[in-house]
Amino acid sequence: MDPPRSTPAKSVDSTVLLLSEETHTIVRQRTGKQCLSSADLPSLLELHKCAELRDVTALGTVKELFLSDCPGVDDVSALGTVQMLSLRHFPAVRDVSALGTVQTLILVQCGVDDVSALGTVHTLTLNACPAVRDVSALDTVHTLTLVNCGARTM
Repeated sequence: MDPPRSTPAKSVDSTVLLLSEETHTIVRQRTGKQCLSSADLPSLLELHKCAELRDVTALGTVKELFLSDCPGVDDVSALGTVQMLSLRHFPAVRDVSALGTVQTLILVQCGVDDVSALGTVHTLTLNACPAVRDVSALDTVHTLTLVNCGARTM
């Protein structure tokens, strides 16, 4: 079982969130930037192999977000406002229903099985998501790429 967050993200106002202690530390280590709130984050952020990352709430303000190998993250619902989102190697992520407003979404080796809420995504790539079986709700996705998924094509 994962340890609880030491200091979860806190709202400063309706659009700015203070970064949790672990998110602040990870961003500082990876970017060299001292980011205390979501307003301080760069518009493009790549975080890889972040075992200690748990809380991604404040990362929802980033425009382009690339996350990979962050096994402590199981809730990505706060990332629905990101324009381009790539999640790689997130077996604990099951619910992506809040990501329907993302313009470009890439899910690789995620534990998701229900993608019915993603019909409004412009560009959607599902790779190595074998639990995804039904993509019938994705007929409005402009560009849909399915690789090594259990889904039948439309």
